[in-house]
Amino acid sequence: MGLVESRIGLGPLRPGTLNVLLPAPYIVSPDALIQAYEYPLFREVIKLQRCRIGRIRAVIVRPSTHELGKAHGPAYLELAAKVNLRDCLRLADGDEITVEVGGDARWWRGW
Repeated sequence: MGLVESRIGLGPLRPGTLNVLLPAPYIVSPDALIQAYEYPLFREVIKLQRCRIGRIRAVIVRPSTHELGKAHGPAYLELAAKVNLRDCLRLADGDEITVEVGGDARWWRGW
């Protein structure tokens, strides 16, 4: 099991992320962290926050430099899930989705 899966309790995750453009910057409130020394490829802290897109459990993966305005920046979410989100939700470029964050354990497990 990978670092993300073991920290957030969701896995196995599909390779890749769904990148979602937000109307305003969003600062991730992490449910878990991956420290820079644990994942030398990035050499930075990675914040992980549980989220849901409808009934699909997912995780926001946010490298710390993105919140400082580098790479995608804080107005993007990188979402990882057990399914290919683009295919599962039948998304095309520019489609809008709702991403829920901040729920309790019951919310995370599902209704």
